[in-house]
Amino acid sequence: MPNVAVLAPVAAVAEIGPAAVVLLALLVAAGVALARSSLGSGRLARRRVAATRTRAQHRLDVAADAILALHDRVALGSPQAQQTFAEATAGYAEASAAFDKATTEAQVTGLGARLDRVAWQLDVTAALLDGRPLPPAPPRVGWNPGPPLGRLGAGRRSGGRHGGVGGGRRG
Repeated sequence: MPNVAVLAPVAAVAEIGPAAVVLLALLVAAGVALARSSLGSGRLARRRVAATRTRAQHRLDVAADAILALHDRVALGSPQAQQTFAEATAGYAEASAAFDKATTEAQVTGLGARLDRVAWQLDVTAALLDGRPLPPAPPRVGWNPGPPLGRLGAGRRSGGRHGGVGGGRRG
């Protein structure tokens, strides 16, 4: 005698008809496609977070290099240069701590305004030490994770013609 438990699904399919089987197959295929799409979106989101973190980490690295480069000079500088430098290093510490805790693209992107301000404060410190005009403050708008503002964003490729934080000319 055949096993009734095994034959029950076959009998159920025969009762619902071929149109229902086709509909059920389409629903299963749509579910599989939706699941794959969600997995692809998750991978894309992780790649975007990784790319944004890489850009923010680069900006933190450039700021850390500038802080180290300016540290000894600031000790001999004006009180205004010392105050601006202290604010920049405090801002750097806050941004670095927030970066370590950030897990989403929005959280990492949110660090941009802090990093813009740190870069500007370091540029101001260098200008004060070099006797140059102070750079304009960064705009208070959302962060564009592209190239950072100010000379600090240019990195310390050649030390710049003014011996300041970034390299090259502004403009």
